[in-house]
Amino acid sequence: MELATTLIDSDLDRQFADWGQAVTHQTVAAVFDPETLVNDETTIETELTAIVSVTRAEPTPNTGGHNRDPQLRFTFRTADLPVINPAELRRIAYQNGVYDLIAFDVHAAGRVTILHCRRR
Repeated sequence: MELATTLIDSDLDRQFADWGQAVTHQTVAAVFDPETLVNDETTIETELTAIVSVTRAEPTPNTGGHNRDPQLRFTFRTADLPVINPAELRRIAYQNGVYDLIAFDVHAAGRVTILHCRRR
């Protein structure tokens, strides 16, 4: 078992060294004040390395299908990510765009977390 763990870690090191890109992970805590009807957001930004891949492109609303916004998959080392709390919003800032988290998966014996995101 120790050999398998060592192989997974060395493979991940190679993959992130070869294909990793800098992204900004944003944790957003929103608080709504019913008296003032204001939604106040506090954002914590963390610079991380992710492997980025396009999963699909959906038509952008109000463009008649002529423009498509991609859905991206960001692969992170699980140890690098802040703990995912369902009460907080997650966003990824990447190449002049911001992407909202729509789903996530954990793979490679818990060592890798994949965030599925859609452009805002």
